[in-house]
Amino acid sequence: MKMVGVWLLAVLPTLLWAGPAVKESRPVVTQEMVDYINSQGKWVASKAWAGDMTVGEARSLVSSGKGSEESFPEERFGALLEHLTVPASFDARVGWPDCVGHTIRNQGSCGSGWAIAATDVVADRHCIYNGLGDRVSLSPQYIISCNTYGNSCSVATDTYTWKFMYASGNVLDSCYPYTSGNTGAISACTKNCQVYDYVYATYAYTTPAAIQAAILDKGPVHSNMYVYEDFYSYSGGVYYYQYGDYLGSQGVKIVGWGSQNGVSYWIAANSWGTDWGQFGFFNIEFGQCNIDSAAIAANII
Repeated sequence: MKMVGVWLLAVLPTLLWAGPAVKESRPVVTQEMVDYINSQGKWVASKAWAGDMTVGEARSLVSSGKGSEESFPEERFGALLEHLTVPASFDARVGWPDCVGHTIRNQGSCGSGWAIAATDVVADRHCIYNGLGDRVSLSPQYIISCNTYGNSCSVATDTYTWKFMYASGNVLDSCYPYTSGNTGAISACTKNCQVYDYVYATYAYTTPAAIQAAILDKGPVHSNMYVYEDFYSYSGGVYYYQYGDYLGSQGVKIVGWGSQNGVSYWIAANSWGTDWGQFGFFNIEFGQCNIDSAAIAANII
């Protein structure tokens, strides 16, 4: 008995420290997870995209940022919400086919969805507002590298992103291309590109009705959703959380909504490449994963 006690004292520190390390090195998507989700018949799970990706690797694709203590004012639609007839389904890619981006980025090893979603929303809305029929592509790398509110692949937030774009504008992607996905690191800020000031008033949308009105009025919105392990296995259907731990938050662009078997869902663009989900897009139930509790967008010049 004494020897057992001595052994426990010797190995206990190792056991205590091994827990988190073991968790980070295990696969984020398991066959057990896939089989369970598919047995429910609600949405389709697959190991195809995640493969042998570990929990640690999966965590690097999302942000740990919790947002600032400040919040944007909610846009007041007033009586408009009472009289607005919201269609059962709407897709901004169809409503404004020349303006709403169909291209899905691949953020690579940097958890930069917050910057990608925000710049895509501004580009879409700028095109819609001005009736250009010719969408510009704005630079998420400029925000990642030059954001004075806290530039990091994994800890910046949607709030800081929109504050920065209001204060410092943005530049064209062609002048400041995305590089952080290759290394997971942040390059030094350079300011040799022409800056465009598109954002002049930023608002929050905290209910499904407000988000729908915002999209119908001016185009897509940016949401920071909670991400759980099963999201990495999503390959079709209407997602809702079923399995696994919380890993962080991800900036996504909501482009519309629909309904299936009486379930309302959002249509959104992720930035994990076109091999993930439905060619990079996904459907998610209203109310799931904070998707429609804190959306953000701006009036555009």
